Amino acid sequence: MVDPAIPEDSDRALVDRAQNGDRVALDQVIARYHGPLLKIIRLRMGTAVRNFVEPEDIAQLTWLKALEQLGTLEVRSDSSVLHWLVSIA
Repeated sequence: MVDPAIPEDSDRALVDRAQNGDRVALDQVIARYHGPLLKIIRLRMGTAVRNFVEPEDIAQLTWLKALEQLGTLEVRSDSSVLHWLVSIA
């Protein structure tokens, strides 16, 4: 059941829909967080590691793990999704 108090494009609503098999909602979550996730991965990798591994490869592996664990994600705040993704990365 849709909660009218939760905006349709909020992280919580999108994640709820994605967890229930909505591919469009999942695509929206990925589109919203891929850029910020990639920036954090680049920063944490440092130059030396980036000489051997592409940040995009780490991001792709992170998304694969995230999809496997999507059912465990609970969105409690605006930063929940990004923190969860970073913890996987």
